[in-house]
Amino acid sequence: MMMEKINLFLLEFCVIAYVAITVALLEIVFKMVKDIVLGNRDEVLSKLLPLCITLLLYALIIYPGVFSEQNMVTYICDLYKTAVEQVGIFVFTLCVWAAIVVFVLWYRSEMKKRLKYARFVSHKYIEAVRKADDAERELASMQDGYSSFVKQKEEEVKELKERASRYREEFEALTANAQEDAFRSDSVVGHFTRASQKLNAHTLVSSSDWEALNMSASRLIPGFYNSISRDGRLTEREKSVAILLWLNFRESQISALLNITPQSTTNLKSRINERLFSDSRASTLKGRLKSIGVDEGQPS
Repeated sequence: MMMEKINLFLLEFCVIAYVAITVALLEIVFKMVKDIVLGNRDEVLSKLLPLCITLLLYALIIYPGVFSEQNMVTYICDLYKTAVEQVGIFVFTLCVWAAIVVFVLWYRSEMKKRLKYARFVSHKYIEAVRKADDAERELASMQDGYSSFVKQKEEEVKELKERASRYREEFEALTANAQEDAFRSDSVVGHFTRASQKLNAHTLVSSSDWEALNMSASRLIPGFYNSISRDGRLTEREKSVAILLWLNFRESQISALLNITPQSTTNLKSRINERLFSDSRASTLKGRLKSIGVDEGQPS
């Protein structure tokens, strides 16, 4: 009597275990199919180990011959084998089909991903080619425009040089007095004249203004400018002072423009006179500068 109860209990336990493991197996397969469809590859890989363990337990229950080697009653094994044989074949077939479905779904998912990636790559490739073509056309257009611009500027520079050459010939044909008058009426000289009459004269003239003064002298009174520039005897500042003295600027005006004391201006005149005429007196400098012809360029 006791043996029959034990056998019945073991049978019920095996059946319950079989049903529980079957449900667990189907649940794992269902979740794997769902993850494959959704593309959750990491979730699919994480369920492989539980699936393998469940299949192993399932195999142990389906084939109770493993238990028959121990002290289990042959009657229980035969009953259990008969009970699960038909169901086991069905479940095994179901697992095979589930595996096929899983593989097909996985393969379709991979193909969709590859197709999507291929479309993405082809789109980027076409876009890159289109942009490269547009950039190439834009570059060619810019090169054509630049060549046209350069040609236009070259013609403009050529025309201006020819015009300057004609005016220079006409200017050189003028008398010395006419050249001197042209220099005195130059806008740069006028700017220095107006600035020298202000209290803050040195703030009204910049370094570029001093450079413009020397450049105008070199163009409009070349003889005088070449004479004071010969052999590099004077600095640019000393040349500017010599030009202002030649223009009849007073020492007070020059001191205001340079922002130096009258004594410093006197010393500067002495230095210029010494270098040009070997005379250290400041008082004789203006007369000596006046003796230089605007077209001859020779100190007397």
